[in-house]
Amino acid sequence: MSLHYDSSRDVLTGLYSRARIRSDFVRLNFAHRWPFSVIVTDVLGLKSLNDEYSHQSGDEILCAVALVLKQLFPADSHATLARIGDDEFAVIIPGANEQAAAEAVSRIRTEWAATKVASVTGQPVQLAIGAVTCDRSTNALELWSLIDARVYADKRALRKTSRE
Repeated sequence: MSLHYDSSRDVLTGLYSRARIRSDFVRLNFAHRWPFSVIVTDVLGLKSLNDEYSHQSGDEILCAVALVLKQLFPADSHATLARIGDDEFAVIIPGANEQAAAEAVSRIRTEWAATKVASVTGQPVQLAIGAVTCDRSTNALELWSLIDARVYADKRALRKTSRE
């Protein structure tokens, strides 16, 4: 493998790294290729799972999330898939308006639920998901702040639902 490939990819999942997702955002924005949507998923409870059981268990879950994203957004879809943090993934979908982004989020939720991935505790692993559609008025700082807020709102909703 080349050094460029190694530096732009996450070793565990084979997805792009955080740097690639940010450069694609800048490229699409400067090329005026609106709309495009950014979706971020966060694996809930991964740190606790790693701490209590093993990093191998957590790695298996991360690889399962990556596989779902690869199946939903194959290379010919022109989407960029990246692992952007320990337990976070991002997808940039060129040409996707708000409705297309909402449909993509729904497909991710449906496909993830169908995988029936459970942690070593036997409990299903949940994904918090947020999406933002970008247009000419979107800047990078606003985008990432807004998407973080949407992911955290989804986390709160999932936690509330699981307590009921």
